[in-house]
Amino acid sequence: MVILIKAVIFDIGGVTIKEPMSHVYKAAEKKFGVSWERIKKEDEKLDPLTETREVSSREYISRLSKALKISDTSSLRKVWVTEFKRAELNKGVVRIIERVKEMGFKVATISNTIRLHESVHAKRGDYKFFDRVFLSTRLRMRKPEARIYFYAAKNLGVKPEECVFIDNMIENVRSARKTGMKAILFKNSNQLGKDLKVYL
Repeated sequence: MVILIKAVIFDIGGVTIKEPMSHVYKAAEKKFGVSWERIKKEDEKLDPLTETREVSSREYISRLSKALKISDTSSLRKVWVTEFKRAELNKGVVRIIERVKEMGFKVATISNTIRLHESVHAKRGDYKFFDRVFLSTRLRMRKPEARIYFYAAKNLGVKPEECVFIDNMIENVRSARKTGMKAILFKNSNQLGKDLKVYL
């Protein structure tokens, strides 16, 4: 039996907008003299807690500054917000989103984020492209947990099998597939356009 696709779900960071954290890590490396790799490693250790709001933004910055031995927490927070704003929209992906909406499909995002960056996205209008927005900070669940995919499908009024999910991280793509969703590993907008044609 052929299952018709009814919804397309996009990631934001690294898909709808160009990878944002590279700006943050590079700026922090330059300002504080800590290696890019170490900053990334310590930040990713905190991700599961901050993206589901188990710790506050204040506590997140405090823990990160301690791990990196940075005493100026206010400057670290400023870098984390200011440099994140430098990330550009991926115009090729935005065009694909608009085309998918014109074709009549429901369009949503599932995004792991932190409160500091959620507000940046909101002010920039990064969420305006989607019919529904599913954020780790709001739901207190995150990719690659299976439940966030099931939650999104249910709230879109579709079955997981009726969704195509797009992400730039292989672990998120694999977990989406396990729920029954079709899933595409994003590399660039040209590749995404071609891969989507298989399903739509």
